[in-house]
Amino acid sequence: LPIFPIIYSLAYSFTDYNLLKPEQISFNGFDNFVKIFKDIASGGMLSHAIQNTLLFVVLVVPLQIGLALGLALFCNVKVKGNFFFKVCFFTPVVISLTITSYLWLEILSPSETGLLNSFLGLFGVAPQDFINNPKMTIIWIVIISAWQGCGYQMLIFLSALSGIRKDLYEAARLDGCNAWQRFLHVTLPGLRPTLLYITITVFIGACRIMVQPMLMVGYQENSVTLSYLMYYEGYSKHYVGYSAAIALIMTIVIGTI
Repeated sequence: LPIFPIIYSLAYSFTDYNLLKPEQISFNGFDNFVKIFKDIASGGMLSHAIQNTLLFVVLVVPLQIGLALGLALFCNVKVKGNFFFKVCFFTPVVISLTITSYLWLEILSPSETGLLNSFLGLFGVAPQDFINNPKMTIIWIVIISAWQGCGYQMLIFLSALSGIRKDLYEAARLDGCNAWQRFLHVTLPGLRPTLLYITITVFIGACRIMVQPMLMVGYQENSVTLSYLMYYEGYSKHYVGYSAAIALIMTIVIGTI
C-alpha cells in the first residue's frame, strides 16, 4: 500500500538508520531534529538549502504561471496555425528533465563554443560562465524550470478559457471595455478556480526541485535545495534517519502552507 513508505519514513526519522548498516538501527529520539536546527542556526548546508529553495519558489511560481497564462491567451486566439504554437510550447514538458538539463548545459557552456557565448561573441563579449556564477545559479535554474514546465499549465489554462462564456466578452465590449479591462473583469474571474489549482500544484512542484541543480551544478552551497539535500544525505552519505527527519519537517511546512 502507498501508506507504507510514509510510515517507514516517519519511523526512520526517529532513528540513526544508516543505509550501509541496516542491522545496527536504533531509536535516537529527537536527535535528528536537534541536528537539523543546529545546522540551520550555524549556517550549514541545510541553511543554504532552505534559502535556495525559498528563492527558487518565490521566483519560479509567478514566472511559470505568468508564462503559462500568457501562452494560453496567445494560443486561445482563433487564427490559422496556432496548433503549431501549442505543440511547440508543450514540447519541453514531455522531454526528460535529464535531457533538458544537459541541453541547457550546452547552451550555457562557459567555453567559446557554447551556444549563448557564441552568440555574445558576435558582439565582442568575452565568454561568460553563466551557470557556475554563485549569484546567478538559482536564477538560471528558475528560467530553465519555468521554460520546461509552463506548457503543461498552458493547456490547463486553455481548457479553462474555453469555458468562459463568450456573451460576457460581448457585453463588456458593448459597455466600452478595452482588452485590458476585459481581461481584468471577465477573464481573470473566470480563471480563478483554475488559477488557484495551478498555483498550488506549481508551488508543490517547486518545493521538490532537485534534478536541475543536481545535474547542472552539483552539490554546492549556491545550488543545493531541500530535496537535493535529502537525497544526498540519504543515498550519498547513507544517513537515512537524518534524511527522513528533513523530509518530515519539509512535509509539515508544505502541507501547512
